[in-house]
Amino acid sequence: MMKQSFKPISLERPKTRGRPPKHFHPLLQKEKDLSNTVQKILPKTIADSVIQKGSRLAHLYGLPKTHKKNLTMRPILSSTGTYNYELAKWLDEKLKPLLVNNHTVSDVFQFVNELHEMEISESEILVLMM
Repeated sequence: MMKQSFKPISLERPKTRGRPPKHFHPLLQKEKDLSNTVQKILPKTIADSVIQKGSRLAHLYGLPKTHKKNLTMRPILSSTGTYNYELAKWLDEKLKPLLVNNHTVSDVFQFVNELHEMEISESEILVLMM
C-alpha cells in the first residue's frame, strides 16, 4: 500500500452564518490562518511587513531543454506573491548567517581558489558531493 503525500481539498464553501463570502478558495483560509499566527508570535512591525496582503496562487511553467533531442521541459514553480512568500523571505534572511561555517563555499571563485591551495598527491582522488 502506497502512502499518499497529498490530500484532496474540498472546494465546497464552508457553512457560514449570514452573508456568505463572494469567492472562497482554501488558500484564502490558509492565508488568514498564517496571518493570525504570525501576528501572535512576532512584534507588530515585523508581522505587518511579512504578512502578504492580497496573495496569488503559485504557478508552474516550463522552460525547454534545448540541449536535448526530444522536446523536454524543465519545470519552474514561481511562488512570488503567494501567501507565505514574504514570511519565507524574512526567515531566509534570519537563518542564512547560521549556515556559514569553515566547510561552506560561497561562490565558484572561492571554490577554485581553495582547489588551487589544496595539495593532492597522485594517489588521492578528489570527490565533489552536492
